[in-house]
Amino acid sequence: MITTYTKEIGELTAVLYSPEQKCFHLEPLKEYINNNLQHAIARIKYNQFHLIGICENDEVGDAYIAKIRFYQENFNISNMV
Repeated sequence: MITTYTKEIGELTAVLYSPEQKCFHLEPLKEYINNNLQHAIARIKYNQFHLIGICENDEVGDAYIAKIRFYQENFNISNMV
């Protein structure tokens, strides 16, 4: 792969959301960047999962997702977006 990462970036967690599936996903940030880079090289326009946060690890990512789910369940913010 043509990318290089600092140790700090390689250890971070990407928090992703798929509007189509209405679900969250965690993966290493470097994997998410590599996948996007491969899509760019191949000129693939569609990426089902969108980056919504970067956390220091999966545990923090899970807590971040829990906060988002709380807002989804308790507030009608769809008209604010």
